[in-house]
Parts: sequence; C-alpha cells; structure tokens
Amino acid sequence: MSGVKRKHVTLSLNEKLAVLQRLDKGESLQQIAKELNVGVTTIKDWRKNRKDIESYTITIDGENALKHRKTLKRAKLELLDNALWMWFCQERRKGTPISGPILKEKAIVLHKKLKAESEFAASEGWIDRWKNRHGVRFVSISGEKLSADNEAAREFCVKFQEIFKENEMLPCQVYNIDETGLNFKMLPTKTLAASNESVTGTKLMKDRITVAPCSNADGTHKLPLFVIGKSKKPRAFKNLNPSSLPVYYRNQKSAWMDCNLFKSWFFDEFVPSVEKNLKEKKLPARAILLLDNAPSHPPEQELVKGDIKALFLPPNVTSLIQPMDQGAIEWLKRRYRRKYISSILEKSEQGFNIFEAMKSLTIKDAIYTIAASWDELKPDTLRKSWRKLWPEVMTETDQTEDQQNNDSQEIVKDLQTLDPNVLASEVEDWITECDKDCDSYEELDDDQILAAVIETDNKETANEDSDCEEDELPTRISHTDAKNAFDIALQYIEQNPTSTPMDILWIKKWRDTAAKSRISCAKQKSITDFFTK
Repeated sequence: MSGVKRKHVTLSLNEKLAVLQRLDKGESLQQIAKELNVGVTTIKDWRKNRKDIESYTITIDGENALKHRKTLKRAKLELLDNALWMWFCQERRKGTPISGPILKEKAIVLHKKLKAESEFAASEGWIDRWKNRHGVRFVSISGEKLSADNEAAREFCVKFQEIFKENEMLPCQVYNIDETGLNFKMLPTKTLAASNESVTGTKLMKDRITVAPCSNADGTHKLPLFVIGKSKKPRAFKNLNPSSLPVYYRNQKSAWMDCNLFKSWFFDEFVPSVEKNLKEKKLPARAILLLDNAPSHPPEQELVKGDIKALFLPPNVTSLIQPMDQGAIEWLKRRYRRKYISSILEKSEQGFNIFEAMKSLTIKDAIYTIAASWDELKPDTLRKSWRKLWPEVMTETDQTEDQQNNDSQEIVKDLQTLDPNVLASEVEDWITECDKDCDSYEELDDDQILAAVIETDNKETANEDSDCEEDELPTRISHTDAKNAFDIALQYIEQNPTSTPMDILWIKKWRDTAAKSRISCAKQKSITDFFTK
C-alpha cells in the first residue's frame, strides 16, 4: 500500500448537495469518492446528515453562498438571525427598498422584542456576517417601491426561455400555481337588499376560503385544487370520508396560505402527482414550478426534490406575466359564481328566500362547486394564459369560445329571476370586485415573525366547528335509504335521452354496493341478537 496520505479536501455545501443528488440517481458511491478525492466514509456521513444539510441550506439565499459555505456552523444569536432573515425575505418579495441602515435598525428592534439579556448593537461586522451566512451580496435597494415592472418582466421572459431550453424541457414539464381568496357566499348588495333580510357584509366576508389552481403549460395536467379553510374538520365534513374530497384540503386559522402549508403541498401532492404524470408520458422526472414571490411561499432552495424545482418570478411582475393571473383564475371564479347563483335559484324555487339559501351553503358545497368549475376549464384556456410568458405554447387551434361572456349572461339571467331590477353592469362589477380585498396570505408583523422562529414546530389548530356554527349537521345515510335512492336515480337516468351506458353502469354499481352492505349489516345484527338472547 502507498504511504502517501490523501490530501484533505473540504467541499462546499453546494458540492455536497450535488453529491447527494448524484447518489439519488444511482451513481456509485465509490466512483464519486474517487472522483472528488474524498473518503467513502465522508460521503456516507453526508448521506447520514442529509436532513441537517438540506435544512441548513434552506436559510442560504443564492448559489453564490452555497458555493462558499462549507460548514453547518450556526449563528450565535440564531433566533435573531432567523427572524431578521424571515423579515428580509418578506420585504424583498414585496419589492420594498431595503438599505443597510434599515436592516440594522430592524435587527435592533427584533433583538429588543426577543428580550435577550446580552447587549446588541447590530455592528457592521455582525451585519456583514449575517449577509455572508445568507448569501446576501447587497442590501441597498434605492428608490421607492415599484409598481408592475415591464422591463423586469421582459428580462424574465428571456431568462425563462433560456432555462427551459437548457434543461430540454417540454411545456408539459413546466407548471404554475397561484392562490386567490374566494368569498364563496357573497352576492351583489342589491340582490341581498331585495331579500328583505338584515345581513351585514362583515358576516358574509367571513365565509371565505383560499383556492390555489395548478397546472402545466400545455393544459394536459391539472392537479386537484389546493383549498384552505379555517377549520380542520368543519361540521359539514361530518360523516364524510376525507379522501373523497375532490381537492387537496388543509386548514389555517384565517384560511390563508402559509409557508408550512405550501411546503406540505409541494412534497405531498405536487411532486408525487408530477412524477406520476411524467412517468405515464415516458419522460424524466424533471419539472419546474413557477410561482410568485408572496410571503407565504418558502424560498426556492426549500422547494426541491431531485430535478423537480421551484422558480420564483421577480417582484413586481406577477400581474403582468404570471400565467394563472392572465385569465385562468378569472375564468374559474366566473364559472363558480354561475354555478353558485344557479344553486341559489334552485333553493328559491323550493321556497327559500335568498338569505336562507345563502345560509344553507356549506364549505363542502363550495368545495365541490369550485372543483367542478376547475374540471370544466379547458386545456386551450390554460395554454392561452401562458401567451405573455411563453407564446410558443399556444397552438393554431387555440381559438376558444368566449365562455366568460356566456357565464356572465347566465349569471345576469338567474339574478334577474331573483330580482328583476338587477343591472348587467352591477353584476359584472360584483363578479370582478367581490374578492378584491380577499387576501390569500397573511403578511407577518414582527411579533408573528418572532413567534414563528421561536416555535417553528407549533402548528396552529382552528376550532373544528368555527366556520359552520349554525349549519345543520349532515345526517348519516343508511344503506337502505341509499339503495332506495339509487333505484330512483337509476330510473331517472334510464329515461333520460342524454344519459350514456356508463352513467347507468355507475349508478348500478353503487346501488349494488348499498344493497350488499345492507344485507351484510342485517346478517351481523342477526348473529349479535342470537348471542345476546
């Protein structure tokens, strides 16, 4: 054996992450060790400490910092360090101008609120070390907060084109998600007044959810909507199998998106769904999720699984080029309102007044209605929403009918049935403005930021019954009642000229399931009665 010692090599965090990704792809550990001139045991240690490495790199901003950082050494004032970083990210994503003095002042304020015993002056040295830890090359952003930045949008479009070409990606591998608030019970004020009921807008404003649609650029893969409500288990969900919901449902006390919820969705829903879709297409598991710079989104480095990664839009351009904001969300909400008004009209025909009809709508009804609306959104509508960012995605046949006008006309027609004095212009104002002040995420203040870094594992839970206090509890349907209902439904479908053989088979399947369950329960009851005699 050679007596020459191997030269000590220390790799950066960026290089260690690259090694871990190569191991994920099945490369030989021994071959990588030989290539990098490090010990096999060293690489095994990296693999063993993978969670620590990945967790630490979440707090590092940019490739430049990862290239130079080699250890996992934490800051002495770690809570302050993390709180200042969270505040900085939130302000940066809003496009707020930040200078060195502003950063120093905020660090001092946060330190005082932490009530730390040690003195702290936020010296230039501390600020420099903080910048180095997080890869912040500069913090001086002169000028006022910018409005929509057309030049930045054009620059990003060029960058975006380069990224997908370099990675040899197809439109089906590029996704976009965006959140929007939905006041799911709101009606035009004039229509409410016509009901002769005393209803305050404040009460109705509480009936809101956050909805986040996500699809790929060619419209061939729409993920189930990400829906956030206030309650973990609303009363309307009683006796409901959660897996039967047509959406990915989570809760937050204000029905807002936050970083923890988004990260859970990314790894639990988005990544597996995308991997499955690309596998079916016989494509590599490589994808990009394009998203805006909202404070509710974790940093890019935290949203990585193999070759499936997130890409942030720069500040101040989302209204100009974010795909979901270019017509898809507007279409989705308009279709929801059309279905919602139809349900109100149906209730009124059953003898309910408008307020009673609104009150009877539960979050479960809203979820199924918005999911049905999403299901009806066509691929060509989704492709058209990418026209500003990626015009090549559109095809020659993408000349969709003006479904929005059709929806508006139907909404006006139904509302005028409820109140003949409603004007079309008032309805259009309601459609476009009713969710205007309905935020989909919360901007954190200093106290909330500190609470988040002090107790990062503390997940807030909402009162399970908080958003449906007055709703009538759903009745559990017996097997006998279900079987009888399916018998009636089967007769109706068989007599309906628009039904298909698959419709009939589907109802027969569930009728037979209910019948078998009824017989099984009857047998079990007979056995129980026999032994209790």
